[in-house]
Amino acid sequence: MSNVLDKAAYLKGIKHVGIYIRKSRLTGDLDEKETLAKHRTELVNFAKENKLEHTIFEEVVSGGKSDNRAEFNRMLNLTALEVYDALVVINWDRLTRNEADGARLTKTLRDSETVVIQLNPFEIIDLNNDGDVDKTSFMTFFGAWELRQIGRRNRAGKVRAALAGKWIGTVPFGYSRNHSTGFLEINEPQAEVYRRIVEMFLSGMTPRTILYTLNVENVPSPKGGEWNDTVVRRMLVDDVYTGTATFGKAKYIDRKIKKDKPRDEWIVVSNSHPAIIDEAKHNEILNNFDARKRINGRAQHGKHALSGLLICPVCGGALHFAKTPRGVWIRKCATVDAVGNRCANTDKGVAVAVVTEAIANQLEKHKATLLNPVKDTPDDKEKIDTKIKKIQADLAKMDKAAERLLELYEFGDIERAVYNERKARRLEKRAGVERQLAELYERANKNTTAAERIKAIDAVVEAIRNNDGSAEHIEKINKGLQRIIEKIIYHNDGEELTLDVHYN
Repeated sequence: MSNVLDKAAYLKGIKHVGIYIRKSRLTGDLDEKETLAKHRTELVNFAKENKLEHTIFEEVVSGGKSDNRAEFNRMLNLTALEVYDALVVINWDRLTRNEADGARLTKTLRDSETVVIQLNPFEIIDLNNDGDVDKTSFMTFFGAWELRQIGRRNRAGKVRAALAGKWIGTVPFGYSRNHSTGFLEINEPQAEVYRRIVEMFLSGMTPRTILYTLNVENVPSPKGGEWNDTVVRRMLVDDVYTGTATFGKAKYIDRKIKKDKPRDEWIVVSNSHPAIIDEAKHNEILNNFDARKRINGRAQHGKHALSGLLICPVCGGALHFAKTPRGVWIRKCATVDAVGNRCANTDKGVAVAVVTEAIANQLEKHKATLLNPVKDTPDDKEKIDTKIKKIQADLAKMDKAAERLLELYEFGDIERAVYNERKARRLEKRAGVERQLAELYERANKNTTAAERIKAIDAVVEAIRNNDGSAEHIEKINKGLQRIIEKIIYHNDGEELTLDVHYN
């Protein structure tokens, strides 16, 4: 009780507080949930003992990252609205170890005249006091330095563990991690599936045929669902199954940007764990892939005029082509599902030359619609641009008003029914404004877009009509069509050819 009395004078005038609890993923002192519970108990007890109304903001995230600190950002937004008299934390570095966040935090606290109550050691920090500003700037700088040191120690620890044979990262299919030692052990049921995949591949089956077989038999994939082509291929070429552990293939510039590292910088540990197959078998797999790649490379004839454009009307899959003595023809849809069932489309094949001519005729008709006179003069276009800017500003104001409305509801200033009614009216009004903006964009772009599209149509139609069959000419047609057309849904029942052209 004396602890409360000692602090009472410092807490005078403070009634509403935000409690921020953060556990860093980089530290390894206690389990995340255990640490959060410990801090929460201490902070909440402090608020209750001192009769402080409180809101809890809690998350597990590094203090050096601001882009994924949802609770921290939410708390700062509410602090800027002067909701709290103080923020309560175990220690200042729970708030930030990031200098950019530190500057933002300082500005928010100063503008809202909100203080920070630090419990360990107990201190009231007022950012409108120059001495406290200097002190917190140093604490933020030191926190950022300490965070970098933790990161370095963490990475070094992972490297030492990897060199000692302990597994770092996701456990590969076919293995289990021994939680006591950190080493990989063979998961025999999964290992047997992997050995079977290897034998099927070396017997001549393709990865696609292998995955169909496994899916038909309901064999669970590494994630427990259906197998796919990529998973089978990666497992076959992965040297982890020879007992080799490879780490540090890439580094993250931040959580979103991954950069591959040169092979000579990788950490490769041989005989790191029990092997499921030997080196000879793994080399046989790699040689088999190389041989198939060479065969497939010779079998390919390059791009066709309609590559990447024709779509099956039944399954939505891409249609492919075959070179025949009569020229290049469109093949029947060959798309198959996860267990090998072929698409039910019964469309007939037809020569690509026939389809490209039909497309040229459709492009000529489409061109006629673009040749309609455009009413907007250059002066009108300037007015349209002005209107667009005004509507964009109006939409930004609407978004801010919607945020304020939500805040009123969250703070209990308005009832749910009132909030829903106002929100519905705002959404309806916003939808109308967005339609106006879309129409203005269309009018603003109409002149230049039409001229450019007409020019592109003329070029590709001329290329189709003068096709000499050379690879360069075919590539020119394909690029021209791709520039104008998003996709073509192709249907040919043997009597009538239908092309549903979707333009970009």
